[in-house]
Formats: sequence, C-alpha cells, structure tokens
Amino acid sequence: MITSRICTSCNIEKPFEEFGNYKKGKWGKREQCKVCKRIKDKKYEQANTEKMTAKHDRWYEKNKDHVAGYRRKRYEDNPEPYKKSSIEYRKKKDNEPVKKYKYKYPHKKKAHLYVELAIHYGHLIRPDCCSKCGIKCKPQGHHHDYDLPLDVTWLCTKCHGFEHRIIHRERASEKTRKGSGALDSMET
Repeated sequence: MITSRICTSCNIEKPFEEFGNYKKGKWGKREQCKVCKRIKDKKYEQANTEKMTAKHDRWYEKNKDHVAGYRRKRYEDNPEPYKKSSIEYRKKKDNEPVKKYKYKYPHKKKAHLYVELAIHYGHLIRPDCCSKCGIKCKPQGHHHDYDLPLDVTWLCTKCHGFEHRIIHRERASEKTRKGSGALDSMET
C-alpha cells in the first residue's frame, strides 16, 4: 500500500499526513505538501491584497455570529491580554476616547460619579450578584434614567451590555419610524 507521495514544489517524498486532503487529487491528497501550499497561498495573498481583503470581508459578513462567539470564548478563557491592550490603547491615545465620552455625555458621567460616591459613603450597597441572571459577580450599576442618578439596576457585564444593545436597537427603530414619517410629509 502507498503511504507517501512526492511534493511537486519541493520534490521531496513525504508521508500522506504532510499533504492536505483534496477530492480531485490522486489518492485524495493535494500535489503540494502543506508547507509549500502555505508559502504559495501567502505569496498569492500578498500579490492580490484587494481581492483577498474583499474575500475575507465577504466571509466575515456571512459568519459574524461565529466570529463573535469565538472572540467571546477567547476573552472568557483569558481576558488579561485584552484588558492590557485596552489600557495600552488608552495610554497611546492619551485617554482621548474617555475624554470625548465625558465631553459628549456630561449628564451620564455625573450620574456615574454619584453612584461611585454613594457606594463609597455607604448610601448605596453593591450586591454580590446580578439582579437579572443571578450570577455571582461584581455587578455594574445600570441607569434607566440618568436624571435619577441613584436609581440603578445591578447587572453583570454581559447583562449590562445586552441591556444597552436593546436600548440602542429601540432608539434606532424609533429614528427610522420618525424618519419615514418626515419623508411622507415631504412628498405631498
């Protein structure tokens, strides 16, 4: 029985494990070994960057949920590198994103400060679990109305992000509804 093959690129005889599977190939294997195929693919990508970027973008659009799940799992398994890179980014940008946020939303920043101070002085007590899912964690205070700064719901990071995505979707659909009404009045 045949257990090896000669690579057409490097002309070295290698075992079948060194070749990728390929339905149309002889014995169901590629003609090039995995190493040579990788080198060839890299050269092609470098020569056709625009075409390959478009291909990767199309794949990403089809597989957004898969990518999001993969990234979430990687973050949950080892969050330290991501936190470190976030801190480095803010240092590099001289904390510009945070400064922009404070300038753009002063009422939100004020409400956050009130909660911090209330916790510090004992007027508010942070529970040790999320009020939505019940997971044991250090929950974050979520404001439903920033005009009532001490009226917060204690949510874990996941639930807090989910809550903000829901609010963002509602506002976007509200703007769409308002926008379509304005177009109808303009047409008449």
